[in-house]
Amino acid sequence: MEMTPDMPRREPLPGDPPQASALGLAAAALRRRADERWVEVSDRVVSRAMTVTRRSQPIRAQASSGPIQVSEQVVISYLRAAIDETVPGFALAHVTLQVSARHELSAVVIQLIAQFGVPLLPVADEVRRLALRCLESVLGPTPTPVTVTSLHVHFSDVIKGPRGRLPTRAAAETPPRRG
Repeated sequence: MEMTPDMPRREPLPGDPPQASALGLAAAALRRRADERWVEVSDRVVSRAMTVTRRSQPIRAQASSGPIQVSEQVVISYLRAAIDETVPGFALAHVTLQVSARHELSAVVIQLIAQFGVPLLPVADEVRRLALRCLESVLGPTPTPVTVTSLHVHFSDVIKGPRGRLPTRAAAETPPRRG
C-alpha cells in the first residue's frame, strides 16, 4: 500500500536491509517538501513553551503584612541576580535549595567555578554575605542562624584563563534537587 502515489521507487541495492530503500525515499521526500506555515507554527510552539510552568516548592517567608510563601524558583532567580558577576574571578554554576517538610528553607548550596589564582576563601565569604543579604530581602528575617553548613559555597571547578569576569552559566542551570 502506497502512502504517496507519486513517490519514486528505487530497487534495493545488494546488501541493503529490506526497509532501507523505503526509509531513504521517505526521508528524501520529507526533505523536499517545504511547509510554508512553519514560521507560524514555530511561533505558536515557542509561545506555548514559554507559558509552561515548572513545579516549585513553596518556601515560608515573612513579609511586613504577615507570613507568605515564595516559590523556590523565585528565590533561586534572586540569588542568581545577586551573586552572578558580582565578584570578579568566578562564575555561578548552580544553586540548590533544600526545603524542609514544613516548607522552611533549611540549606542553600551555591556552586561556583573559580579562575585559577583567585583566592577562594575571600570569594566564598563575599558570596555567602551576598546570598545572606539576598535571602533576608526575599524571605524576611531568618528564624535560625545561618552557618557555613546551612549556606554552603562549593567550588565545583577551577579553570585557567585571563583574570577578570568569567562567562556566566545562568542559561545552563538545571532544575534543583529537592531535599
